[in-house]
Amino acid sequence: MLQYADYRYYAESYHGTTITEDSFPTAMRDASAFIREITVNRVDPDAVPDDVKDASCAVADVIQAENDRISNTENGDGREIKSENTDGYSVSYVTEGIDGQSRDEVLWNKKYQAARPYLLHTGLLYLGVCT
Repeated sequence: MLQYADYRYYAESYHGTTITEDSFPTAMRDASAFIREITVNRVDPDAVPDDVKDASCAVADVIQAENDRISNTENGDGREIKSENTDGYSVSYVTEGIDGQSRDEVLWNKKYQAARPYLLHTGLLYLGVCT
């Protein structure tokens, strides 16, 4: 599977610092798949523009932050405890989304918002019919 950016580009051109070189291939694989999804696979694999590489790096940062958040929670399921009452045992969790919105939907929106500034002016996000 084509990955839109390598670690060298991430560190030197994008100036990313969130992802380690060891974690980068997994995050970029998932980020590249997301970019392919939102651009409907219209990126020329032989001439990947810097805007697409930057968008991929931004999405990879979001993915890595989510992976780190999940691995750093007490119970390992990605839910951060907001408050806890041991008297009657009650736990409240931090929520990022609107009620009824799944964690996957929240993550999809975060990834889209990370990629959007880089891709908005390229025409790659246009889903209509070109004439």
